[in-house]
Amino acid sequence: MIWGVVNARREAVVTLCLRGPGGAEISVDAVVDSGFSGSLTLRPATVTT
Repeated sequence: MIWGVVNARREAVVTLCLRGPGGAEISVDAVVDSGFSGSLTLRPATVTT
């Protein structure tokens, strides 16, 4: 089951745990878009981390 919250802007937000190739983990908050039909992307700074 996925757990999340609704923020002050009435957006559904879930926290994702991302794991890099070396095993390092980082948590990022993602806004759920029910009309999504594209690709997922990460900020360059998140990828570098």
